[in-house]
Amino acid sequence: MRIIFYLLLFFFLTIKLFAQEKRDSIIFTTIDSIEVKASRYSFPLTETPFSIDVINSNSLSKIANPLSLKEALNSNPGLFVNNRYNLSQDDRIILRGIGTRAQFGVRGIKIFLDGIPLTMPDGQTQLNNLDINNIGKVEIVKGPSSVLYGNSLGGAILFESILKNEEVFSIKPELTFGSFGLRKFNLKSQGKFLSSNYTIGAYSAESKGFREHSQAKFYGISFLSKTNISDNIFLSLISNYYNAPYMLNPSTLNKYDSENNPTTVRSSVKTFGTGKKVEQFQNGLNLQFNLNDNSKIKSTLYGVTRSLQNSIPGRIIELERLFAGARIEFENKFDVLNNELFTLTGIDYEAQSDKRKEFVNGGINDYSKFNPSKLFNDIIYKDKIVDQNENVKSLGVFAHLNFKPTELLTLFAGIRFDDYLFEIKDHLVNSNLYKIKMNNFSEMLGFSYKVKNNLTLFGNYSNGFQTPTTNELSNNLSGDNLYNKSLNPEKIDNYEIGFRFWQLAPNIFSTISLYKMDLTDMLVSYESASEETFYRNAASADNIGLEAKIEYQPVNNLEIISSYSFMNFRYENYIITEEVNGIIIQHQLAENYLPGIPKNNLVLSASYDFPFGLTTQLSFTWTDKYFTNDFNGPNSNSESELTNYVNDAYSLFNLNLFYSHQLNFAEIVLKLNIENLFNVRYNDSIVPNAFGNNFFEPASGRAFYFSLSINL
Repeated sequence: MRIIFYLLLFFFLTIKLFAQEKRDSIIFTTIDSIEVKASRYSFPLTETPFSIDVINSNSLSKIANPLSLKEALNSNPGLFVNNRYNLSQDDRIILRGIGTRAQFGVRGIKIFLDGIPLTMPDGQTQLNNLDINNIGKVEIVKGPSSVLYGNSLGGAILFESILKNEEVFSIKPELTFGSFGLRKFNLKSQGKFLSSNYTIGAYSAESKGFREHSQAKFYGISFLSKTNISDNIFLSLISNYYNAPYMLNPSTLNKYDSENNPTTVRSSVKTFGTGKKVEQFQNGLNLQFNLNDNSKIKSTLYGVTRSLQNSIPGRIIELERLFAGARIEFENKFDVLNNELFTLTGIDYEAQSDKRKEFVNGGINDYSKFNPSKLFNDIIYKDKIVDQNENVKSLGVFAHLNFKPTELLTLFAGIRFDDYLFEIKDHLVNSNLYKIKMNNFSEMLGFSYKVKNNLTLFGNYSNGFQTPTTNELSNNLSGDNLYNKSLNPEKIDNYEIGFRFWQLAPNIFSTISLYKMDLTDMLVSYESASEETFYRNAASADNIGLEAKIEYQPVNNLEIISSYSFMNFRYENYIITEEVNGIIIQHQLAENYLPGIPKNNLVLSASYDFPFGLTTQLSFTWTDKYFTNDFNGPNSNSESELTNYVNDAYSLFNLNLFYSHQLNFAEIVLKLNIENLFNVRYNDSIVPNAFGNNFFEPASGRAFYFSLSINL
């Protein structure tokens, strides 16, 4: 609690100090004009009752590493991105402690790209369609967002692609080189046709990877257009295609090897040829119809096809997925006692259909002749052990209300009901159809109060839920190969209060928030002796956290950002049963820390713009140590040392250089990122409760990324 006290003291002293400076209405106009859409309709950033962070194109444009979101997102408190140096698994994104158990992709966080969900109905997200070179804006909602988006425990992240409203046609080739054999080529064009602004992009990339058996090759095509059909009708079309012929999976290491032999892999990785092959195609449209000045209708349609082959120890998974959804919402504005009242009502419907087949993995005969592009030709397929269809259908009905009884006070209330149906039809054993029904009622109450012209107090209560995914349900340790009947949705209650402060001369924008999260039936991952991942419900857990961020601009060409996160995430009641020498022993893990979540995380950065087009940025990150398993050390059946179950704290420096030069016919942009400037040996990620103490995913040493682009 001492650190919380000092942070609060620092925050209010900062307000007191800068409140004595001369005010300027320009900065207030600028800050107040920032609209956030993450609440499903526009809120001024200074009036939102939620914790929302916004990352603009100025920050994103200076990033040269196209393989990880860590550099783009990590300066936001409460958000912790693990670069797993494993493209087959995606970055792991942790928001207020939610998301650590993701075996692959992102769990517990709703992800959108240009208004189209990347998150499937069962709650699993793949980041394949995100081309980091093409992201222009990010909005981050922190805390349960089930009232807003349904199956969302930790929050939501909304990505927007770059699309400039310009009349002239432009084309932009970009070439990126980096450490570990990275090569990526982007080609993008923008223009206007009649009343439509559009952008078309394509990219191709390959990397040898930091570790053995981590080669990857992928390419993609994207299209985005926005059209004003009339003064009242607006249409946007989105299309993304992604293909990865191969992405190898180097998996994890134990503590000793992660420190002393970080580039190596375990023998089972080569034996089973772990890796995947993916193809995905997604389309969507957003349509807005303004009925009048006070009413509008928004609708969204989208669909996805995904084909996956995935080799893991012991199994080969083949998955064909269809996913489609529709969303319609009605927004109205009323005048109540000379004050504005906004209402938003709507319906979400989504359907997911998977054809899943799994085979015994017979491994690769001769790894010395292994060719990544022929991964699934070289692996030996043995007996089919799973052949089933998995369907998920969800229906969500919601109503939101936003009222300003005075110019100083904004009130928000929301309710939502979600109904889920999971269907599993077996084609291997008995052709039976199994149905699982889940539903949830979510609520949210929030307020924002303007204490002064440049200081607001906000707070909210919200609850949320998260269903198991089809992957989590189908991974059944009992061996009947149908589904894990013991899994239940996890639920959360969240309480939060915070402040926002902003000012000019010197420019400053700061936020601080304190929250408490109570979780029940939390889903926890663990590994079996065959290295397959399974899931179980822990009884309850709670997280008390604090987030603080200050953006400070003492002069026009210098910006300093500091971001701090504190998370005290512990189990409240969690009993594990194990057998030791034929005796059944129960362990109560109450008060143990959840694995994979650092208690403290600090990010500092300073950037300086030189008058001749050069920008330099130096950033520092300190991440606290954290445990790697639920026991917070060895269990009763092990004599291993405690250090083998702890991911050590680490400190990193990154240096970014950005240079832009305008010629008569083109703009030339050069970017250089040096990550881990002082070549620190550390692990950026862990797999919680991994079998054999193989928890650790090593990060690289010093790495370079260089980008050259020409905007014609």
